[in-house]
Amino acid sequence: MHLLGGVKEVKSNKLTSLILLFVILFSFCLASCSSGTTTANSMPATSVIELFEKAGKVFAELDSTDVISVTVTVRSIEQVKGDKVSHWDTSSIEPTMVIEQDNGYLSAEVWIDATSQSTSSGNWATSFAQSWLERNKYYLTQSQKDAVENWIKDNATKICPKDDPLCVNRTTTGSWGYKLYSPSLVDAQKGNFDVWFWTDLDKAPEGEITNWEPTILVHWGVIPEEVHKELFELVSQTTP
Repeated sequence: MHLLGGVKEVKSNKLTSLILLFVILFSFCLASCSSGTTTANSMPATSVIELFEKAGKVFAELDSTDVISVTVTVRSIEQVKGDKVSHWDTSSIEPTMVIEQDNGYLSAEVWIDATSQSTSSGNWATSFAQSWLERNKYYLTQSQKDAVENWIKDNATKICPKDDPLCVNRTTTGSWGYKLYSPSLVDAQKGNFDVWFWTDLDKAPEGEITNWEPTILVHWGVIPEEVHKELFELVSQTTP
């Protein structure tokens, strides 16, 4: 009789231990699920924003010339699942919001503010103008040559010597937009995006990011023809 009672007591203790273990595991799972942790198909919205910010910065640093700083602002996030489209302005996203993505794709509009600094030899626009002046100086009056040389000086970024306290560096700033697309949250975490140049007037594919390595397919900045046109107009308007 004592042996049977001992067996019952052992079984009862095991059952109690299993129940306690189940309660602990359930509580841990509940806490994890409610804390906005990342899974393959879900992620806190704040983490999604950070991924798009990182992608925008990586691409903009390669897309800019002699860049010294880049600030990325994610303006909105869009989620597409078949015919269902969800759009959020980042200013209205709650900190506890979780984005789930089991199909479709994600996109974000980002705004870039970049500051660049370069010497005139490293500034292709002024180098182009200098070369143009050298080829055409025999056909220009002194006033026209002076006008082009002044244009070159005005558009060249000056790098000051460290030992010259009176010299002031001149930097240039620029702003533009991208729209970044990623097939899934998993791809976004791996650093896989398609990049479009995105403004109110222009919307065109510009490149891609693969495993956080950017590739520029098309530059949408200033082109030689635009510099040539500006120089031609400058010379035409200058009094001989």
